[in-house]
Amino acid sequence: EELQADRRRQHDEVLSVRRIRLVAPVVGCGLLFLAAGCGSGTPGGSGSTTTSAPKSSSPSVPNPLSLAKLNSDPCAALSAAQLAPYIGAVDSSNADKSDPNSAACDYYPVDGHQATISVSALPNFGGPANLGKPGLAWSQKIGDVAGYPAEHSSLAGPTGPQKGDCGTLVVVSDQAAVDIYVDSAEPDYKYHTNACAPADALAPDVIAFLKAGG
Repeated sequence: EELQADRRRQHDEVLSVRRIRLVAPVVGCGLLFLAAGCGSGTPGGSGSTTTSAPKSSSPSVPNPLSLAKLNSDPCAALSAAQLAPYIGAVDSSNADKSDPNSAACDYYPVDGHQATISVSALPNFGGPANLGKPGLAWSQKIGDVAGYPAEHSSLAGPTGPQKGDCGTLVVVSDQAAVDIYVDSAEPDYKYHTNACAPADALAPDVIAFLKAGG
């Protein structure tokens, strides 16, 4: 239980930083893992300090999706069965709806040696033009996910995905995106050295959830 509590506190801090940086790209900021004094926003602060990213100058995203369903019921985005291959049995899920336009859900495993997975709504990401920009310590465009432009990113730099820290962000409209984040502190986690794999696998499930919202 103590391990679980420590991991949850750590994850909450890291996720807060991650969400701020995803919507406030900062050039030349270097490693942003809980580092103070780096760019706009306050590391470790609440989502209310986020800064809207610049408007995208890239072409419109075909078949745009609304974040309304995710904001309404964020922990319904992924089921226990969908999560089981990547974190085993789910102990609990925690919805953050403090911002009605930018909800998130954390899924915590029963086994503290597994990863925590989070799904976040990012209404002000800024569109495809902001993919691969250095708001985080590392980000890189990848191929489309379920027909939508996407990137991998990590707070821990380019080697983060080999150290249990990776998120798959998918742009679903000209401004909005959804982020599926895998956070593993335990080297014995199956995907610790390939943390992007679970995020990539679960991202289409989240997109299907959004599509079901109309």
